[in-house]
Amino acid sequence: MIEAQPERDAIFALGFCHAQDRAAQLEVLVRLGRGTISEMVGKKALQVDRISRRIGFFHAAQQQWNSLSEANRTVVQAYTDGINGGYSHGLKSRPHEFVLLRTNPTPWEPADVLAYTKLQCWFMASNWDCELARLRILLADGPEALKALDPCFVDDSVITPHSSLLTIDRLEADINALTEIIPLGGGSNNWVIAPKRSETGRPILCNDPHLAAQVPAPWYLVSIRTPEWSVAGASFIGAPAIACGHNGHAAWGVTAGLSDNSDLFIEEIRLEGDTWQYRQGDQWLPCGVRKEVIHPKKGAPVTEEILSTPRGPIISPILNDTPEALSLRAVWLDPLPLDGWLSAMKAKSFSEFREPFREWPGFPMNLVYADISGKTAWQFVGQIPVRKRGHGMLPMAGWDERNGWEQDLVPFDQMPFVEDPEEAVFATANNRPVQKAGGPFLGADWLDPYRHQVIVEELAKREKWDLAGAASIQMCVRSIPWRELQAIILKSDSRVVGKYFEDWDGNISADSFAAAIFELFLAEFAIRVNKAKAEKTWDWSVGKGPSTLNPYSFLGYRRVAHLIDLIKRQPDGWFEQGWAKVIAETLDDAEVDLLQISDIFLKPTWGKLRPLTLSHIMLGRTPLRRVFDLGPVPVSGDEHTPNHASAMPLDPLGPVKSMPNLRASIDVGNWSASRFSIAGGQSGNPCSPHYSDLFELWQRGEGVPIAFTEDEVREATVEKLRLLPV
Repeated sequence: MIEAQPERDAIFALGFCHAQDRAAQLEVLVRLGRGTISEMVGKKALQVDRISRRIGFFHAAQQQWNSLSEANRTVVQAYTDGINGGYSHGLKSRPHEFVLLRTNPTPWEPADVLAYTKLQCWFMASNWDCELARLRILLADGPEALKALDPCFVDDSVITPHSSLLTIDRLEADINALTEIIPLGGGSNNWVIAPKRSETGRPILCNDPHLAAQVPAPWYLVSIRTPEWSVAGASFIGAPAIACGHNGHAAWGVTAGLSDNSDLFIEEIRLEGDTWQYRQGDQWLPCGVRKEVIHPKKGAPVTEEILSTPRGPIISPILNDTPEALSLRAVWLDPLPLDGWLSAMKAKSFSEFREPFREWPGFPMNLVYADISGKTAWQFVGQIPVRKRGHGMLPMAGWDERNGWEQDLVPFDQMPFVEDPEEAVFATANNRPVQKAGGPFLGADWLDPYRHQVIVEELAKREKWDLAGAASIQMCVRSIPWRELQAIILKSDSRVVGKYFEDWDGNISADSFAAAIFELFLAEFAIRVNKAKAEKTWDWSVGKGPSTLNPYSFLGYRRVAHLIDLIKRQPDGWFEQGWAKVIAETLDDAEVDLLQISDIFLKPTWGKLRPLTLSHIMLGRTPLRRVFDLGPVPVSGDEHTPNHASAMPLDPLGPVKSMPNLRASIDVGNWSASRFSIAGGQSGNPCSPHYSDLFELWQRGEGVPIAFTEDEVREATVEKLRLLPV
C-alpha cells in the first residue's frame, strides 16, 4: 500500500517499489529499449542492440517527450525519479543478477518509459511478422499458395512486390536475436457482467492477460492512496499505470486488440559517393542518417549507421549484395501525444475513462469497464492508420506514391465501443472486434475465435452469476475445436477412436492422454495441409519463426480455425488419397509419436508431456536457470481454451510460450471481495519468500485481496517504509 500526497509523490513511490523489488526486470527493459544489452553481456548480444537501434525505440521516445502534456510529463518524470531513488536508497545490496553479471542498475530517464511503451507495441504486434511470412510464401510458392493457406488474406492487397529472400533472411535473423529475450505474441481474456446478471446486483469484471512464460511476471500488485484519488490492482513493471484494477468508483481490464498499426515497406537504396539515397518514384533522394555507437562489454566500440526514408527507419541490415531494404512505418514511432492510462485510472465514469485514449499511440487494446453506478462497457483503443491502398498485409513498394498512409489517423470517434450491452455481458479474447457496418479497417490478423466463443457460451449458461463462478471461467479448458471435429473423428477408421475418444469429455486437461493425442493430431494435420499447397514454405505458412530459439510467427497462433474449416468442407485438390484416409493416418501417427516419447516412468498425459516452466527474464538461458526459474509444473489448456497455455503446430509439446500470468476477478463496489494472482510472486529475489508465494494459488485459479480501505490496509500492514525528501 502506498499512501502519499501530492500525486507526484505517489507515482514516485510506485517507481521506488518497482526498483526495490524488480531491479533485474527493469534492467532488461531499459537495455532493450536503449539497445545496450551487449554492454552488460558482451558481443554475443550485439545483434540485439543493432536491431533495437535501427527500430529506434529510445530515439523515437526522445522525439516524443515534448509531445506529452505537462501533467503527463510530470507523472513520467516522477516514476523515473522513483526508480532511481529505489536504486540508490531502496536496495540494501546489489541484486543477485547484477552481482553475477558484474554490473549495476542503469538509472532511468523519462524517455525510457516511453521506449518501454514502444517495446510493448513491437512485442504485442500481430502483423509485421505475418507480413514477412506472407512475403516469403508469395515469393517462393506464389499467390495461389498464399490465398489457400491464409484465411484472412485480402485479395485486393495482392500486389506482387519486388524483393528477395536474402533481405528477409537477414532481417529475421536480427529480429530473432531481439525476441529471444522477450518473445513475441500474447493474448488475454476479459469479460464484464452487468448488475441484472449478477446475484449481488453489482457488476463483475474478470481479466487474465496472457504474456510470455517468464518470471518475474510483468505485473506488480499495488494499492495507492492520495487525497485526490486511489487505485488498486496490477501495475506494469516499467510504466506508471495500473492496467487492470479499480479506483473505488470504476474497474477495468485489458486484452490485446491486435489491430494493425504498423507496416513494412520495401525500399530501394544506394550509396552515391558518400550519400545514402532512397528511391522515390523516378528520383533518388538522400536518406536520413544518424550514427549511434554501441559499447559491447570487453569489445571495441561499434558504430551503427541508421538510415530512414519518409516511411520510417530502415530496420533490415544494409547489404552490399542487394539494393533492397525494409523500412518500418508505425504509429508508435511517431512523436504523438500520449495519455491513456496516465489519466484513465482516475476516472469515475465511462466517458472520463475512454476520453484519455484519444491520445494512445501505444499497443491496441480491448478495455472492459464497470462502475458502481451499474454501467458496463467496452472500448477498443489504439490509434490506427488510414492506408492509401491495400490493407497492410504484405510489404509494399515504398517508392510507389500510390502506397503508404494518409496524413490523418482513424478518428477516435470511429473506434468501436459498446455501452450497457443488451445481453448484459461482454467478453473479448483477441477476437475480431464487434464493429458497425462501414467502420474503418482495423486489421485482419485476429486470433482464432474459440476462446471468445467458450467464454460467451459459459456466460450464457447462468442467468445470475457470483464472483467465484465468473472467475472459474478463467480455468475452463473445454475445447471447441474438438466439438467441431468430434463427429468426423468418431467416424474415422483410426484405431485410436475406440481407445481414447468415444468417452473423452473434450477437456484439454493436464491428466488426459486423449487431449494429448488430439493436440498432436491438430498440429500434424496442420502441417500436412500446408505442405499440400506450399511445398517450399509450408513451415513458414504454419508459423515458423526465424530460428529454433524463436520458432513461431504470429501465423502459428491461428492455424486451427483454417484447419477445421478445411476438414469440415474437405475440398478437392488437397490429398490424392482423400481426406478420410489422411485423417485416420494422422490420428494413428499421433498415438505412435506420443507412445514413443513416453516410458514406464511417465504417464503420457497432456500436462506431463508439455509442462509449464517460468523462465527467468535475465538468467533463464544460463546454467543458473535452475535457481531462478519456476517449474516445471503440469498445466491444462491450449491456445484455444480460456485457461490459456499456447501449443504451436510446429512444436505442440514444446515449452508453453504464452500463458495468463495475471488473473483478476473484481466485485465492483465490494472491492474487498476481489481477488488477484500472478504467476510467481511480488519479489524478483529468488531468496525471498515472496518470489513464488503466489504461484500455487495461481495454479489453482485462486488469488489474494489487495487492501484498499484504511481499515484493510491497517490490518494487512506488516512493515512500514517512510520516504522523506532530502
